[in-house]
Amino acid sequence: MMALDHLVRQGKALYAGISNYPAGKTAEAVRILKEFGTPCLIHQPRYSMLDRWVEATDESVHKICCRYSKKTG
Repeated sequence: MMALDHLVRQGKALYAGISNYPAGKTAEAVRILKEFGTPCLIHQPRYSMLDRWVEATDESVHKICCRYSKKTG
């Protein structure tokens, strides 16, 4: 996460984003980036009709992203 923060601070990236993180790791990544002062604006999971892992648990990635978007919005 420090590397993402560093790229944003250097102006080499406009924002930080992650992909294919499970819900727990997504929450941890968002928390770490928030401590650095860099918001995580995108989470892009792999998703298909045959591989719906993002919906597989009670604490889904979608719920985590919604929770953090409300806090930062």
